[in-house]
Amino acid sequence: MARATDWLTTSKSAAATRRQNSGGINGQVNTFSLTTHTIWLFLWVLVTATALSYAYIWVARKFTTQFIWITGILNIVFGFGTAIYMLTRRYYSGGIVFLLFSIFMVIAFISWIPRIPFSALMLRTAVDVAKRHGHVYLVSAIGGLLAMAFSGWLSVTLVAVYIKYEPSVNNAACQQGAGGCSRGKVIGLIAFITFAAYWITEWLKNTIHTTISGVYGSWYFNSKNYPTKVTRGALRRSLTYSFGSISLGSLVVAIINCLRQLCSVARQQAAADGSIVASILWCLVGCLIGILDWAVQFLNRYAFSLIALYGQAYVPAAKQTWYVPPDLCYPHFTPERLMLIIAGR
Repeated sequence: MARATDWLTTSKSAAATRRQNSGGINGQVNTFSLTTHTIWLFLWVLVTATALSYAYIWVARKFTTQFIWITGILNIVFGFGTAIYMLTRRYYSGGIVFLLFSIFMVIAFISWIPRIPFSALMLRTAVDVAKRHGHVYLVSAIGGLLAMAFSGWLSVTLVAVYIKYEPSVNNAACQQGAGGCSRGKVIGLIAFITFAAYWITEWLKNTIHTTISGVYGSWYFNSKNYPTKVTRGALRRSLTYSFGSISLGSLVVAIINCLRQLCSVARQQAAADGSIVASILWCLVGCLIGILDWAVQFLNRYAFSLIALYGQAYVPAAKQTWYVPPDLCYPHFTPERLMLIIAGR
């Protein structure tokens, strides 16, 4: 809650620059500040992306098996295409990594082919349950709208911070005494905003996941005698009893994402300086952090489901997920991985 309050304060202070530096949607003359045209463009892009996402899910329900094949093959093709492009551009570190991952993706996808029919059945069942039981689509829609609004807010805040505090002779905010223009302040505020954005978005995503897990758990355990007010109860538990557990799990992922972002910046800086060795080392570190991020995200997905079903705290739920026997994990992992490929994740 404290980070959310700090976020609101920073965003309000930075966004005030738009009112100082720019006018209405027509006749704007300031070429440095955030304009109304830019804000409307952000909104248009976000609305379009959201509409296309929901249309994609609807089509995936109609052509489930075909979507699994198409998306799996496209992942492989795009992976090799990216690797070839990077190698031709003499970006050897990234090209080699993409090439290795693409080869691994081919081997994995071939091993998953026998499980495609079961994965398609699981996806169709999940969509059908969402349509028949609970307000799954409503929760997803509200969460998607909140995420879309927050994405737009984040974009506007980042641009506004840069505009208000970046020292420049063209910056009217600095000339008008809006206060404290310096590169250090810009870097510090952007670092804080990035971390807070990672944490808030992870919390929102995990709250939606925990709520929907509660709905599906009620369907699974009581499919013949389905209780009432399931969605409301699952949402209430996510926002009250499980609030701390969800926030803790989200914080872990936010820290890892920030480390990965720092690693990416360091790798780009090393590549710009022409240091091949440093670029390769940072690329390897980024891969390790990426694997850690994947492992924690995978762990959290099931840990939050346990939190939704049994009301456990985050650490016990994560430990219980970690000690799942491997022979039980792999048969469930393959269909889930195929469905995540459809979702583009």
